[in-house]
Amino acid sequence: MLSALEFENGKKLLEDIISIRTRKIILAALRTVRGAAPPEQLTEKEAEFFDRMVTEFKSFMESMKVSACGPDGVVEEKIEAVKKLKEEKEEKNINNVKIRILKEVPEFVDSDLRKHGPYTPGETIETTPEVANLLVMRKLAERVEK
Repeated sequence: MLSALEFENGKKLLEDIISIRTRKIILAALRTVRGAAPPEQLTEKEAEFFDRMVTEFKSFMESMKVSACGPDGVVEEKIEAVKKLKEEKEEKNINNVKIRILKEVPEFVDSDLRKHGPYTPGETIETTPEVANLLVMRKLAERVEK
């Protein structure tokens, strides 16, 4: 009769074997979908699992291709997102202020963590009202009419 320790060790060993076989079958299914030959020497249950995984991988990959290239796909969504961001940026630029730099201004970061500069005297820039006010107050720049 098996002791409790031997039984637990056997149970753990079986779980490890099943886990390793499962991982190997999943990787073999992925390789098969990518063009490799299917594995041999699978038990009946493993072959059923393998076939289901191949079917699922093929279905998943096909759906990803369709969504990436289709009319409602990822590519179109990304293009729309970029257009929206560009429009938002243009809207923000409407409020920008034009200033002329009077003195050297080293690179700095504003309250929105955006980098500005470095700027040289005589340079004309368009920036947010917040940054423009800061530079004008410190006598590093002067306002210019748009």
